[in-house]
Amino acid sequence: MTVAVVTGGAGGIGSACARALAEAGHAVAVVDRAAESVERVVTSLRSDGHTALGIVADATSGIAVALAEIRSALGPVSVAVSAVAHEEHAPTLSLQPEQLERALSGTVKGALTYWQLAAQQMIEAGQGGRIVVVSSLHATLPFTGAAGYNAAQGALRAMALTFARDLIPHRVTVNLVEPGWIDTPGEREFYIDEELRLAGERHPWGRLGLPEDIAAAVAYLASPGAAYVTGATLRVDGGMSLAMTELPRGDG
Repeated sequence: MTVAVVTGGAGGIGSACARALAEAGHAVAVVDRAAESVERVVTSLRSDGHTALGIVADATSGIAVALAEIRSALGPVSVAVSAVAHEEHAPTLSLQPEQLERALSGTVKGALTYWQLAAQQMIEAGQGGRIVVVSSLHATLPFTGAAGYNAAQGALRAMALTFARDLIPHRVTVNLVEPGWIDTPGEREFYIDEELRLAGERHPWGRLGLPEDIAAAVAYLASPGAAYVTGATLRVDGGMSLAMTELPRGDG
């Protein structure tokens, strides 16, 4: 049985990815610092007959120990999914260097070590592997008032594409999934329910995205059908990016 690891695996998108990968036949390790949420996700997966392991760890500082524990319990990682980001929302002209540092550290620094160690396990196993990065469309389309977040996502994308190029000889693919506006519990840190409801009504698709929409894309990139896909960015936003700029409408 292949082993899939999901960092941020107890969050809205991460837990949906963990389930999609488990349903695809992988043994799944859920890595997150939220202990109660990790237990909830793992218990749910196990109750449905899936092989699941929960690791309570910070994906930035504790990933080396987590991956060693996963390898000992389940075997070497075959699929590594990154679903961790640190959001910094601040007016551009007042963004502080320490805020930018938090965004870069929480989003990019941890991913670097994670991808390196996961790739090393894949190379040692000699069977290739998959790294799938849950990024954001704001890696290339800036979100107003979030220069720190946008910068971190841009850096994450650039690093992922470099990994993709350099890991080709080892048949380790690296791809990105760029969600649009996804209705997750984390969104309620920034918006109230009514704001999210209205946003869904105004969305080109008529609703906000769901974690399962992102999980389906991640599962595809981890599947045999995507064996020849690397360095790709799969945007899953229901057309949001196509409608971000609209010309004023005249009377005629």
